[in-house]
Amino acid sequence: GQISLGWMSVAAAQPYIKDGKLKVIGVPAEKRYAQFPEAATFIEQGVPNFVVPSWTGFHAPKGTPPDGVARLNAIVNEALRMPELRDRIQEQGQFVVTQTPAQFADSIKQTAARLQPVLTKLAPLIRE
Repeated sequence: GQISLGWMSVAAAQPYIKDGKLKVIGVPAEKRYAQFPEAATFIEQGVPNFVVPSWTGFHAPKGTPPDGVARLNAIVNEALRMPELRDRIQEQGQFVVTQTPAQFADSIKQTAARLQPVLTKLAPLIRE
């Protein structure tokens, strides 16, 4: 029934924070989240470049035919253009961004490369 440290989206965390079951120790953004204005960013707490955009994406097994990947991407992007879905996502503190599969893969690679040095430095602190 307890966790020492966790990472979750704003939407997933909000009910637990409101109930006092979770405490926000920092947000991985350039500025504080409107939902948790009292929670300092990790940058404010002395961890430079600790910006991790929250994202949700679809993945397919390696070797999935490119036309299948393109079709799935088109369907998802079409759904994300629906105002009612966009509104619902934005109500949960998220932003809607549509990308091609190549853009999405590149975004993940860039984020991983940027965070690797920061996470390496944080690892000893988390274990304490």
